[in-house]
Amino acid sequence: MLRLVLADQVSVFFAFSAATKATLEVFASEVNGAGVNRVIVGTRSTVRLGTRRHAVCVTATGAAPLAPGGRRRRVERTRL
Repeated sequence: MLRLVLADQVSVFFAFSAATKATLEVFASEVNGAGVNRVIVGTRSTVRLGTRRHAVCVTATGAAPLAPGGRRRRVERTRL
């Protein structure tokens, strides 16, 4: 779930069934379905909320300001 978008950052909330390290990447463009020119990135580990319930809000930040439209987001997850 998209949580916050500012000129230099994006925050997205995720829920998982296991402890996870999530990475959020935002790209300036895409070619053949793949992100090109990564603009901002953020990584964070989940917090356990209960049995098989883990959540995280990942904030991707960077020096480059974001512009509206055409941005591709990708999330990678690594089980802990």
